[in-house]
Amino acid sequence: VSQAITVDQLMAEADLVVRARVSEAPKTRVVRHEFPIKDEKGLEIGSKVDEMAFSDTVFEVTETYSGKSTAKITVMQTGGALPESPNKIRGMADDPIFNVGEEYLLFLVDISGDPVQAPGRDLYRIVNPSGRYRIVGKNVSSYGEKMDSIQLPTTLDELEAQIKKYT
Repeated sequence: VSQAITVDQLMAEADLVVRARVSEAPKTRVVRHEFPIKDEKGLEIGSKVDEMAFSDTVFEVTETYSGKSTAKITVMQTGGALPESPNKIRGMADDPIFNVGEEYLLFLVDISGDPVQAPGRDLYRIVNPSGRYRIVGKNVSSYGEKMDSIQLPTTLDELEAQIKKYT
């Protein structure tokens, strides 16, 4: 799990840094893994199924700061609306599910072709919640854990200035 918090740290881990707007509602998928249950002698006596929900959200890219991007990208995040309860969205507290129309500056890792999450397709994930800055007007806010000793950018101008040191 990435511990990056500052723009410097996020830039070091990101394959792609973009400003983008959510253009399509997230689509939830469930990844299932079956694990064997073994007795004390190591003999398989059954199995356990683990399920995890992930949501894939399509963004329209309005600016690319670092890396190569297409006009639209898909970003994965943990959580979403499960089939058995489509009106109840489950997400991580520091990584709420994206909503259509919201605008972000995102520090992304390319996981395209991942055999579990993205077989045969292009897909990104955020470095960690600190790599997700919500843009509202000229202000930005990170979803990562706040630390008193670290001053994070609070305006789009400050954030862009820190990013542009690397481009």
